[in-house]
Amino acid sequence: MFHLQIEWPFLAALALMTLAGISEVMLKKVGNGLTLGGAAVALLSCIESPTPWNSLILTFLSGIVALATILHMHTHQGLGAGCVKAQFAFGMWVGLGMSFRMRSGAVLVILCMVFAIIVLKVWSSMIRYRISESDNSAGAVEGVMLPAQLPLSLGNVLCLFAFLVANSP
Repeated sequence: MFHLQIEWPFLAALALMTLAGISEVMLKKVGNGLTLGGAAVALLSCIESPTPWNSLILTFLSGIVALATILHMHTHQGLGAGCVKAQFAFGMWVGLGMSFRMRSGAVLVILCMVFAIIVLKVWSSMIRYRISESDNSAGAVEGVMLPAQLPLSLGNVLCLFAFLVANSP
């Protein structure tokens, strides 16, 4: 019989990405309360870990890995700061979840971030095609910041869920 075991920090990561995607669609932005608040709660939640100091280090490092993976898109490709902060908070929650399994979350964070970026690239190329097709000009969206948190959230959630299913007893 299949049994899916998910530590609560992974549920928090999934919830954070779901809320960030909904926020992007409904409010057209991802607010600091959700992103920075989510990151702060992840750090404070390290107290609940079996090894709090180890968890604190792994949680913070996983957040930095997520930030380093996505930061170039903010500086060079117009990704919004809210999306970057959401990915940072996601990385921290994944790092905390992996610390419960006594492993580093850096590799999983990188996999989720790369998958999310691929989903974003495919999504944005479809949106650009649709916009340029309706506008009849090839550069219709040049310089426009596309809403990116929804595809990033989708990529992160799918990748994390696949990892959890693949690593269930």
